[in-house]
Amino acid sequence: MHADHRLHTQHHSDHSVVTLSGEFDLASRPLLREELRQAVDTCPGDLLLVDLAAVGFLDCCALGVLVGAHNDATRQGVRLVLVAAPRPVKKLLSITHVDLLITSRLSLEAALSVPESAARRA
Repeated sequence: MHADHRLHTQHHSDHSVVTLSGEFDLASRPLLREELRQAVDTCPGDLLLVDLAAVGFLDCCALGVLVGAHNDATRQGVRLVLVAAPRPVKKLLSITHVDLLITSRLSLEAALSVPESAARRA
């Protein structure tokens, strides 16, 4: 991976968590895309959680990267779930209708406790 302190990926036995912190915009798009691509490719299970709790700003360029990662993950049989999105990020997801495409959960615990069949319906 890389040395950007705003991105961190942890692999667990059956899922991975990519933690984002700080601001994500056009300038950070390449780093975000690469981190998510590697996380999808190396995810040990079928669940990739993207923890947004510490995101201060996310623009439409970064949102496009999340949609692309969701599409890549889906093609590889991995469920990408957004976790703990702050209010401004939730608003962006809603305005753009990305919340209808990508599953979101309030917390890591909630995302991990949803059975696969229910997560696919959400």
